[in-house]
Amino acid sequence: MLTTVFSDTTVALHVSYLVSSLPCIEPCSLRRALIMVMESIDLMNRQQADWLARLIGTASPNVNFAGLTRMEIHGQAVSVTQAVTRRLPAPEQYAMLARFAQTEPEKSAGVFGLVEYVSEASPTGNREALTDLVWRRYLPRRYRGGFSFRDIARRTHVSRSTLARAADWLDDEFDGLELCALRRLEETFVPHGVCKAMVMQDQTD
Repeated sequence: MLTTVFSDTTVALHVSYLVSSLPCIEPCSLRRALIMVMESIDLMNRQQADWLARLIGTASPNVNFAGLTRMEIHGQAVSVTQAVTRRLPAPEQYAMLARFAQTEPEKSAGVFGLVEYVSEASPTGNREALTDLVWRRYLPRRYRGGFSFRDIARRTHVSRSTLARAADWLDDEFDGLELCALRRLEETFVPHGVCKAMVMQDQTD
């Protein structure tokens, strides 16, 4: 049985950004709204599928809201998202917003922050291409129409081979940023019973 609110930091962030993007409403309405949002996600990962199962009524090993009121659930979610802005340096904040934020303004802030952060070192000096590549990495699959290398090359006149190399470089950079951010947040969350510790390996391990 899960003794913390969330099984790990990634679950805490994903669920908390989702919950905090919704109004603090009655439990039955909140439950219905969350189910509708989760069911609209294409190709749910294991964590999302487990949480949806819990919302529908099946026990989940990843989320435990037992005994919490709607205000407490919303407050827990807000405290997790606030930790991102209060505990992380700017580049790591951008990475977490780009990865987990559910609202367009927050996700855009993350994406454009990352573009600014990597612009000087990026393999491509084309700002439009760089921005498209960052969006390509972080947009949900159902919104990625128009972000293939072919589409980006057509818009920006940067070759597909250059775009592919730049995308690989961005993946390495952002994987590292995300890992550092998750480790830093875990140091805050675990002692307060928000989640369990994860075993997170360096990308080079």
